[in-house]
Amino acid sequence: MRLSLALATMLLGFAAQAADPAWYAKKATWHETARASLEALARQEPTASRRVPLPDLGRSPFTVTAWVRTTAGGTIFATAPAQGIWARQGKSFFIRGGKLAFDVGWVGCVNGRAQVADGQWHHVAVTKGDQLRFYVDGQPDAAGALEFAPAPAGHVAKLGTTSPN
Repeated sequence: MRLSLALATMLLGFAAQAADPAWYAKKATWHETARASLEALARQEPTASRRVPLPDLGRSPFTVTAWVRTTAGGTIFATAPAQGIWARQGKSFFIRGGKLAFDVGWVGCVNGRAQVADGQWHHVAVTKGDQLRFYVDGQPDAAGALEFAPAPAGHVAKLGTTSPN
């Protein structure tokens, strides 16, 4: 839920532009504005101009960053089947055992070293270039190599969840 509200707040950041997007619904509070704007956005017909593809995490270099505060862990960002269980070449950036991790389905997982599940806010990042690298609060944490393949058809980007299993 918190991640969804953060996404809504990020989307609503566009409202500061000279012209508000058609889906922006200004209300009395930011929470009401976020909810109404997301509902209006969901009702819009998809258009080619709104579709901006994400980089293929299997082919392209990438960086994913987030602010996290947890004592338990969980998914930060993933690409996986829209529905159903974890699949081959799914990609997931998450916190497990209190530390950052990045898994490529049926290939392997790279794990971080720094403890981030301590109830404090942390800025975390994962980058993929020649290697997969983690950063915590602006400092290098760990690195490792994984074999990436192109994203399978039907995989979608997900925030805060990977798969039900």
